[in-house]
Amino acid sequence: MTHEPLYALLYISKPRIQEGDLTAILETAQRFNATHDITGALLHNDNLFMQCLEGPKQTVVTLYDAIKRDSRHKDVRTIWIDEIPQRRFGRWSMGAIPLSSLSVGLSDRYALNTYSHLAQLSAVDAQNLLDALVPFVQESFAV
Repeated sequence: MTHEPLYALLYISKPRIQEGDLTAILETAQRFNATHDITGALLHNDNLFMQCLEGPKQTVVTLYDAIKRDSRHKDVRTIWIDEIPQRRFGRWSMGAIPLSSLSVGLSDRYALNTYSHLAQLSAVDAQNLLDALVPFVQESFAV
């Protein structure tokens, strides 16, 4: 049996959701992802989604294509996709992180509340941002 390489995809979008939609989105994502070998994290506020998806390439791409067609997302933009040696968010079928809960330094460094700035992130900056989130996720959301 061949081992399929892992990929990570980071995208941003502008949410078009109603109250309660985020909970429903997360519950659906967690069920789907757990059965399809997808992990990741969703950073969010009222005006921005930034999500990292990790897993087998074809599964990640297929899921992302569905997200791009989902009417609850507007202005979906790929920031980065590449093969990765290991998962950053391996314990999460899909975790949610309110942008307001991040440290001011991290938020300011990457202008996390600004769609237009995040849309310009380089591949290196995108990976650095994801790496910077890992300790925060482990500390803040430890089981």
